[in-house]
Amino acid sequence: MPEPQIELRDGTQAEVYEHGMSLSIVALRGSLPEQWIVEFRQGLGRYAGFELGQRGQLQELFDELGNPGAKRSAGIADVVTLGDSWLTPAIQRRLIQPISSAETYRWWQRLPRRWQQLVRRDNKTGLPSESGEIWGCPYRWGAMLVAYKRDQLTRHNRSPIRCWPDLLQPALKGRIAFPENPREFVGIALKTLGHPAIGIALKTLGHPTIGFNATEADLAAAGCDREAVKSHITRLKSQARLFSSQEHVRALAAGDVWVTIGSSTDLVPLAERTPSVDLIAPADGTNLWADVWVVPANAEHGHLQSGPSPLLPSWLEFGISPARADVLMGFK
Repeated sequence: MPEPQIELRDGTQAEVYEHGMSLSIVALRGSLPEQWIVEFRQGLGRYAGFELGQRGQLQELFDELGNPGAKRSAGIADVVTLGDSWLTPAIQRRLIQPISSAETYRWWQRLPRRWQQLVRRDNKTGLPSESGEIWGCPYRWGAMLVAYKRDQLTRHNRSPIRCWPDLLQPALKGRIAFPENPREFVGIALKTLGHPAIGIALKTLGHPTIGFNATEADLAAAGCDREAVKSHITRLKSQARLFSSQEHVRALAAGDVWVTIGSSTDLVPLAERTPSVDLIAPADGTNLWADVWVVPANAEHGHLQSGPSPLLPSWLEFGISPARADVLMGFK
């Protein structure tokens, strides 16, 4: 029997549920402004519960989705943060479920088409598909950028960073902070493969580099074998002082490194408050990312403890309203 509906002042039809509704969220730590939580709790009033958990790394969230029986696991929450690059394996392993009736809600209609395309995925492969179901709601996005100490490079008569191969300057050996994410590091290495200074000639139809997400088949088609890639990754590793997505900003500010690669959410504020730091998106292209709300396959706070809470659409719409979406843009 369907739930009864009421019409709100703005004409929206809303289903009426019994008291005792609750919403359980597990978010990536630092991805939600505290004011959001205060405002959403106030909006719920005293008739609904709201629980927020946080994890320090996306890997933790992914692992917990696969272990819903663990104590306080994110795998039974109503909604969880997942990075867009984790969507494909999460769908393939049936760790998450599509969002029911997503297209009927205002939050979906407010999403720009590019973000709709990001989360509409094939149910089996997990790859983007125009005919697939909707598996998430992007709420925070940005880009991988490069920040460097302009004064240090100038003092040592070195070229400023303009593209990814510039990271291989001999003077930067042991002076770079890379992301601790292996996928991102390999992507950076791939972006430098076809540069003339590297000595690897690629069959790229006139394009000097290949993409961040190139597959083994893409590399083979470009005339680059596995051993060449491994050798190049080793060479790039020798430029590193540290691999961290937590200490990289501090290391650059303290002068422990001259260059750091990281998320725009971390590096834009650093550049704004540090006159000696230059910030660039490499001219040969960079990687865009999005944090996405997804529903665990074992979500249990819906009706009869099955599926996500009926409060889920309200949370998704709350997070991507124009005023809040501007706050979480990872770059300007």
